[in-house]
Amino acid sequence: MTVLRPILLAIALLGGTLAATPNEQKEIQDLYRRGLAGDKEAVNQCITGLERVLQSEQNNQLARVYLGSAYTLRSRDLAFGPKKLHALRQGLALMDQAVGAAPDEPKVRLARALTTSALPAIFGRGSQSRKDFEQLGQWARRAPARFEAGDLRIIEAEVAKQK
Repeated sequence: MTVLRPILLAIALLGGTLAATPNEQKEIQDLYRRGLAGDKEAVNQCITGLERVLQSEQNNQLARVYLGSAYTLRSRDLAFGPKKLHALRQGLALMDQAVGAAPDEPKVRLARALTTSALPAIFGRGSQSRKDFEQLGQWARRAPARFEAGDLRIIEAEVAKQK
């Protein structure tokens, strides 16, 4: 993962609302940001917080996609072995569930696209990530008001890289 990608991911993801209380949301966002920077304990606390949100709001797909992304961070932090692969698979499954349940929600699709685009090619998610960015690019051209300015810049940059 490049140095810039975690920054872009944090900018894109942290702009959404998790529908938790404002203090919980701020705490989860901070934990996620710290987790992106390599803080293993923050990743674990972020997962706990997002699981708590999903217990009370089972249809919150933004929280679900964040949770999936957080599990990929947990996978990053684990030693090579079955636990590492299990955490990655769990994260990918959660992100896929979130996009499946909210396929037209830009923040959810962008979170999955950014997370999976950072994975090594061996995991075979490059094509799906490109498709997510293509879809996001189409939406952004048709209805840019659906997006925050930072999200638009990220989408434009990622779409341009694919050409």
